[in-house]
Amino acid sequence: MNTTADRLLISERIEEIHKALSKMIAINQMPISFCSSPGFKHFMNVVEPNYTPCSPQSESYITIICHTIDKQWIPKSFTLTTHEVDERHTAVNKARHLEKSLVEWDIEKKAIAIVTDNAANVISAVSQLELNDNMEKSGLTCAAHSLRLAVNKTLSDDEIQSILMKSSKIVGHFKHSSIAIKALEKMQQLNKPKLTLLQYCKTRWNSSFLMLERLYLNRTPIMNVLSDRTITVSSIARKLEMLESEWSVSIIISTSETIASSYYIFYSGELESFVSMVRPLIHTILTSHYEHAV
Repeated sequence: MNTTADRLLISERIEEIHKALSKMIAINQMPISFCSSPGFKHFMNVVEPNYTPCSPQSESYITIICHTIDKQWIPKSFTLTTHEVDERHTAVNKARHLEKSLVEWDIEKKAIAIVTDNAANVISAVSQLELNDNMEKSGLTCAAHSLRLAVNKTLSDDEIQSILMKSSKIVGHFKHSSIAIKALEKMQQLNKPKLTLLQYCKTRWNSSFLMLERLYLNRTPIMNVLSDRTITVSSIARKLEMLESEWSVSIIISTSETIASSYYIFYSGELESFVSMVRPLIHTILTSHYEHAV
């Protein structure tokens, strides 16, 4: 008797599973990386051991999303296409893909602006399009992406990077030492409600702000634990010591990034963000938070 593992999958069955998996990812808005997760692999090994999910890690795709306003002035958003790009990502090739998709949907004369990220080849591709005389020829870059780049540029400063690295080491110390974390929790009860320390992750928008904010709020309990030689040896304490000036800079960084994060929420909403919001919000950021005091 053949076992499940011995059963061969025919192409029709493979395609059926592909489509069902794609539909699940689309409906539940899951990342493509879910297909390569250990949990999914274990599940499929039980359900269909010989099935190998698609792996688009070495493939490139282009997605075009259309934003419009209906007759009731309600913003709408539709994904027009997501398809593979198998040639070089030059501005000419990207422009061809954009134009082809817009023509297929018969909206090449209706598009008034194309919003992109800040990649030079994408910006150049939009500038090459000749579809609509009323369309913004220079294109529009995503305000949220631009704001993110500005924050990253600031965080790349040597002094800030040094503080982030030291702060990350402090969090890592308490995350990996059961003695230290228990002592911290005991100290927290004496000073303020328990606030879990958070680690910094470069790929997350506001993780540095969250890490520094939590550290600053737990400053007294942390310093008490690090200064207690029955809990923390002197060699480790010296490596993790934060100077007063570093604490001051860390709170400035966290305050600045939380301001940027609050505006990022406005910018990143798919149906609530409009081009008309960009300049007023940037003006508010500059005048309310970043003007030099006289």
